[in-house]
Amino acid sequence: DEVDEPIEMLSEQMDFVDTESAFPVFFDSEEREVALPRTEESTGVGFEDFDADVVDPDLPVEEQIEIDMERRDMTIGSIGIDARDGELVDPMNGRDDVLDRKIEPVSEAFKEDPVRMLRAARFGPRLDFDIDEQIYEWGPEMRDGVEAVPDERVVKELDKTLYQADNPGRFFELLDDFDLLDVAFPAVDNTLGSVSESVNQVRDRTDEEDVLYAAIGAGLGQNVDEFADSHSLSNDKVEAAAFGSRMAEKDQLDTDDLLRIAERISDGRIFGVERIIDLIVAQSDGSEQLEPELRE
Repeated sequence: DEVDEPIEMLSEQMDFVDTESAFPVFFDSEEREVALPRTEESTGVGFEDFDADVVDPDLPVEEQIEIDMERRDMTIGSIGIDARDGELVDPMNGRDDVLDRKIEPVSEAFKEDPVRMLRAARFGPRLDFDIDEQIYEWGPEMRDGVEAVPDERVVKELDKTLYQADNPGRFFELLDDFDLLDVAFPAVDNTLGSVSESVNQVRDRTDEEDVLYAAIGAGLGQNVDEFADSHSLSNDKVEAAAFGSRMAEKDQLDTDDLLRIAERISDGRIFGVERIIDLIVAQSDGSEQLEPELRE
């Protein structure tokens, strides 16, 4: 009631998270995200095909919050807290699903944004929650939408999974269960078992992104080029995946060896991949003999 034009006022006092976004989201002075309650309406099958607007500010606050939350993807992400009294605002019963360790869609609006299937596949291993059967059933209906999601957005969900989950291989496995792996990560579709096993083994030891991409490459083997070509990967990620693939191709290293060598990462980037490979191939006594030269 104190701000006649909230969007303009906030834009003067805060920084936009994304100046190109249709949604009014800001950072406040303490680097917290601030978003006004909004409504949205699907206008197509793409993840950007939405018309959005701020909820009518004349409505009661509780009603504004419920309107906003009923358009979210999962019930566990549809919980608020009243800053005035600390009470939970939980119109979608998300608290019960947290306690039951379950990922459940808020409504059929879940299907309108294909990125939500990728998010479900990420939150499954991140939280070790069960996923509601309805999400599995919606997977085949959402294939076209997931296939149309930009590569950068798909990789972003993978990167978050690698960093957040103790068993990131389940991300790929869930996409396969959703009947979406072949459209989201076609190169992984034919090597699912080896990729999942490789990345899970390495994740037990490190959360270094380059090392985890090397593990993905090791599981992909000869499919690593297809993986790199079908996604917008940084040079560091491509190089790391290629490193893992070459190691697997030479059949010289197990997981411990891969980690020991990949730990020779400087400033987040693997240097001298070809030199390391040459050293491995040249040694007939195994990787233990490589330590002095690798240190050098």
